[in-house]
Amino acid sequence: VCNGKKEGKYESYYPNGNLHVTQNNITVLSQPNLTLDRYLVGPNPFNPNNEVAHIQFQLSESANTCISIYSLNGKSLWRNSFLENEEGGRTGFNNILWSGKDSFGSLVPNGPYIAYIVATNSHGKAVAKIKILVLK
Repeated sequence: VCNGKKEGKYESYYPNGNLHVTQNNITVLSQPNLTLDRYLVGPNPFNPNNEVAHIQFQLSESANTCISIYSLNGKSLWRNSFLENEEGGRTGFNNILWSGKDSFGSLVPNGPYIAYIVATNSHGKAVAKIKILVLK
């Protein structure tokens, strides 16, 4: 469905055979889709001994958001969730810090990692994948 104003002329006949013409104007607004754009991590690579990684992204509208970090062999290392309208789930720019530690508070070893950002709301779901390199 395209957004905009649509005009229509409708003709119908009464049971007695008389013509009835109706002119209608309809405004069509399509429902927006949730999008997740401009995602990046910096610094990348980063050293968790003296800096934090900034996981940054932009949402087209507020959404419940989850960020998960995995090793390349698929082991879940860290996860955090954010509600709509709070940092991490608000419309526009979001900046989430990752210390380079796993869920148990231990620094992860040197190497590549994958961060998934998943945002969901009533208009849909958006997913982004970012590579992060840890070098100490």
